[in-house]
Amino acid sequence: MIAFLAALNVKGTQESTRLNLFLAVADLITQAVLVVIGMAWSSADVLVTMSTSGGAELGDFLLGSRSG
Repeated sequence: MIAFLAALNVKGTQESTRLNLFLAVADLITQAVLVVIGMAWSSADVLVTMSTSGGAELGDFLLGSRSG
């Protein structure tokens, strides 16, 4: 990987810019897919209940768990 990036750097900045743009777009798409999967996987009523009733403590939130 390091050799590939070094060769790309020697080749020129235009190719390097294209690769960086491609990787940035791929990263954005990956994050969007993960958000959609997370929203589809979780139960909406649990999310609404926890956000409106204060059902989670800060520690529970940081651990990703729910008390009770």
